[in-house]
Amino acid sequence: MGDTGKTIFGAVFVIALFAGAVLLAQYVQDNSHAQEIVASFGYFGVLLISFVSGLNLFVPIPATAFIPIFSAAGFSLVMIISIIVVGTTIADLLSFYIGTIIKKSKRVRKNKVYRTLQKWCEGKPKTTQLVVFLYASFIPLPNEVLLLPLGALGIRLSRLVPAFVLGTILHVTLLAHGLTSLL
Repeated sequence: MGDTGKTIFGAVFVIALFAGAVLLAQYVQDNSHAQEIVASFGYFGVLLISFVSGLNLFVPIPATAFIPIFSAAGFSLVMIISIIVVGTTIADLLSFYIGTIIKKSKRVRKNKVYRTLQKWCEGKPKTTQLVVFLYASFIPLPNEVLLLPLGALGIRLSRLVPAFVLGTILHVTLLAHGLTSLL
């Protein structure tokens, strides 16, 4: 299968998974037995799913796709949002730490994109924090795309966490309210 075929297959796969999540949410909402099954996993199930789906480079399905399912099972929307933020943040921090490990590679340090990003971030902690917040809030791409290079640059995690967590809270809340109003 060529690159175009793989891309089309991947897109169809992701669309099918989202459609399946919506159909499953509808099923859970209408079926008390299904609600009991989802509820039996409890909030730990929400945390586990949000962590696994937070590994976006490996699992291309955002945790927010499952909000209607958890909501239909009777979970509190505030708790769902909170736990998804925790689970995805833990997963995203793994990518940051992978970045800190690969920063030792000479190949990475010679990379033109790496050097450009390094110049852009040097001495601009407030701008970096604003970019992290806006990215986590509004950009529908995996957070690893930003956190991995920032880890490789050696940006202090303590400067990124508040902006990243607040942006993630805003992002998940916006999606949760959008998804719940559609169903």
